[in-house]
Amino acid sequence: MSTELDEKFNIISSYEQQFAHTLAVSIIHQPKLNVWMFLVPIIFIYHANRIKRYKANLADFQQGFTRTKYHSLSLAREELALGKLKQERDMDLFAEYDLEGPNMKEVRDRQLEEINLLFEHYRALFKASGDDYPQLVRSTYKSRQGYETFLHRLSQAEIQVNKAALKAFHDAQDNTESRRVVSEMEKQAAIMRKEELRAIFSS
Repeated sequence: MSTELDEKFNIISSYEQQFAHTLAVSIIHQPKLNVWMFLVPIIFIYHANRIKRYKANLADFQQGFTRTKYHSLSLAREELALGKLKQERDMDLFAEYDLEGPNMKEVRDRQLEEINLLFEHYRALFKASGDDYPQLVRSTYKSRQGYETFLHRLSQAEIQVNKAALKAFHDAQDNTESRRVVSEMEKQAAIMRKEELRAIFSS
């Protein structure tokens, strides 16, 4: 694979990782320290364990949020490097699993829509000129409106995946907390993308 593709892969993946980390930190709240935790060892040990769980939750969230992103990004790089068009089965993260019931099929279908959207986005970024993510975006979308349209489509695709997933797992468990986290995640992601749009096209 070419050095240029690898460099752009690193630029884009670093952006996605940072976005996911910032989003995770904003919705998963870290336990706060107080003086008693240092004065009473058992309390500090308990708090340290809570911090470990917090860090694990951050890592799990980031991995889950970026799964479709890295999958699509890797496929786009491979297609451009090898010159061989990707097929739907390559896109499908559920390809190796047996799906049961219409709800799981809905999750798969909505996720495929998100992956295809991301795939086209990343493929365009790979072909663009630029030394950082904002430059690649400006080179690809030319205007604030063009990138805003993509971000809106991405947000809607993510919302549909989340809605399908919550519906699929509703009968398996009480997902009140899951719904709260998803709602907060969607709201915060919208705020972050609005700020990102402003920053990239501020000039």
